[in-house]
Amino acid sequence: MAAPTNQRQQDHIAELGVLSSTLPYSRELVVQGRWWLPSAFIHFLLHWLGLFARLAFFLPVTFLISPPSTFYSVLGFPLLFVFFGGLAVLFWIGSYLGGGAALNWIAGKWAPNPTMSAGQGGGPVGYTIANWANPQILDSTGAQNAINAARFTLSNQLPTTYAPQSTSPPLPFNPNIDFPPGESRRIFDVDVCKTLAFMTSVVYERSDEKVMQASRIAKTVPDLAGNAQQAAINQANNLLLQSEQRIQAQAQSWGLAYEGISDLSSIGSAFASIFYTGVDKVSVVPAGQERLPANREKHPFIVLVMKGTTPTSYADFLVNGTISKVSATTFLGGGAGQAHEGYYTSLFASNKNGDRARPTGQIVKSLKNIAAELSRLSGGRHIPLWITGHSLGACLASLLFARFLHEPRDLGPHILLRDAYTICSPRNADGDLANKFEESLVRPTDRPNILWRVTMPKDFGPHIPPGAADDEKIRSILPSLSPLNFAHLSSATIRLEHTRATGGNPPANYIVKDDNFHTRTRIEVVSDRPPGPYRTPRQEIRRLPGLFNPVRFGLAWFLPSFLFNHYPSTYLTMIDQMRVDKVGGWQRM
Repeated sequence: MAAPTNQRQQDHIAELGVLSSTLPYSRELVVQGRWWLPSAFIHFLLHWLGLFARLAFFLPVTFLISPPSTFYSVLGFPLLFVFFGGLAVLFWIGSYLGGGAALNWIAGKWAPNPTMSAGQGGGPVGYTIANWANPQILDSTGAQNAINAARFTLSNQLPTTYAPQSTSPPLPFNPNIDFPPGESRRIFDVDVCKTLAFMTSVVYERSDEKVMQASRIAKTVPDLAGNAQQAAINQANNLLLQSEQRIQAQAQSWGLAYEGISDLSSIGSAFASIFYTGVDKVSVVPAGQERLPANREKHPFIVLVMKGTTPTSYADFLVNGTISKVSATTFLGGGAGQAHEGYYTSLFASNKNGDRARPTGQIVKSLKNIAAELSRLSGGRHIPLWITGHSLGACLASLLFARFLHEPRDLGPHILLRDAYTICSPRNADGDLANKFEESLVRPTDRPNILWRVTMPKDFGPHIPPGAADDEKIRSILPSLSPLNFAHLSSATIRLEHTRATGGNPPANYIVKDDNFHTRTRIEVVSDRPPGPYRTPRQEIRRLPGLFNPVRFGLAWFLPSFLFNHYPSTYLTMIDQMRVDKVGGWQRM
């Protein structure tokens, strides 16, 4: 059995033990709901009734002057309950009838993973349902090319914010950088965005079953002593390593290391993990030799990836589908307003239940630990930290990014916070929290780290929960109790969609919303390679080589767009077609 090789693994096992011991007995319905489906239903219903009662008691005039809020309170929320509740029950019945084994068989036959050896019974190992649309994309030459090109930006050799009128480019390792007034440039790096999207896609390949087994063993560790305790720790660690085997294999093929570092506030659903430059590759690079291909992998970086909801985590549908909010001032500062309860409590656990896992503390401790090691090996470099996530993971990533903007001292002396890229993030904040976040983005005016929110039309994710607070004009008049007082957290929004050619230029294939930047900010899209061919994501699937594949056929022809457009591979296809303003990769140096 594999013994934990570092403190991060030991801390993760201890966290699983705490979660396994406390989750079933929590007094909070939002916590119980992630563990037990009936509690999720009760939590959903109670918050609908509570919202209706608070509006009737504190703001009865809302029913007269705000018809949309009234409609949503009376009809919209019950419809959401039916939708999410129906999905939860459907998946629960499917799992009870052996749906998990059926999905594994389908995946092994029609979505095989080429980086994995034979599974149980000698059959092929397949990708999880989150990657069925285009499983080949993760192991493609295009993925490797994007990751190689992105390394120069990820490793902090290239800034992503410029002040052109400056006499020299800003030093990317200076966390207190400020620029002179005037025009500034923000760099949207297509290769970085694609790399982070690949990472958000592959983390869905963790085996939740193995993690559950590890948690049950970790629960017994405090009651053991001596050799028996160490044997239990080793067994739990071995199961965790097995759960990450698919991700480890993919990361290794990309020339990166990978670790899962926290299961947040539940087991077998959303979690935090890191991709980073392997410690065996990091070394001091002599000045003037940064561009040499042999030194490309010696510059360290860390990418924190927050994983989204597993399609089979049916209880999470109800917990995350509620419209209940909690105060965010404790972790995000005074005047921060409120955040979506399901997302916020996944990261920032309360102390109502005594000894509970502390997700943010666990994440920060692991980041500081690996950053100190990478900094030592690279001659004292600041280690750039990038943050990303898909769907629920995007919500968590943006909240964590907001925390680090509010309190950068959390990251310690070795970490430099860089940009965040979130993919199809749902709404996770009220208008006040969105205001607070947007204020932090212009302090200083040209701060070197921002959050790019990437979205697509007809994807249901960014529209959950329904909200009107993204519009600043409406945000200012929405009461805090309004069920429509929800907004996204972002610096700029990149909306991926096919557009028309204008002014003799090729189609941009994206629309940018950059209201949160000052008026003289110019966004430049850069990439190491020209845009990919004009194809819809469905056309991309249909043209994949091989004989008839019923999984791909069904997804490409019959899956509704609001679900199809939520796939990470759909986003990757559209990101690849963005019109490029300037060349990226090492040529930007």
